[in-house]
Amino acid sequence: QFSQPRLFRGGYKVGTIDLSQVDWLYETLRQVPIHKYDESWDCQSWVLDALLYLRELTEGVVTENIGRAHIQAQMNDEYNRWQYGGQTIEEQLFPSQA
Repeated sequence: QFSQPRLFRGGYKVGTIDLSQVDWLYETLRQVPIHKYDESWDCQSWVLDALLYLRELTEGVVTENIGRAHIQAQMNDEYNRWQYGGQTIEEQLFPSQA
């Protein structure tokens, strides 16, 4: 929820969907498996798996370069913007709400 900043601390835009696709996205993401009992797998692994799945499944949903190192670098940049008063993704995407 972008309108509740204490719940949102940053992000990285990897694509766009139409409002009419939200239910489809919800159901599609439910299909991305969670690997229990695998210590090398974490929530960041799930996000990357989900992005790869979306890119493979539907052209145009995931439009950005994806890969663990790239996303981590982007999130580190976003953290620094948030920490040091730069324009965060929330402010870039929703300037009237920020």
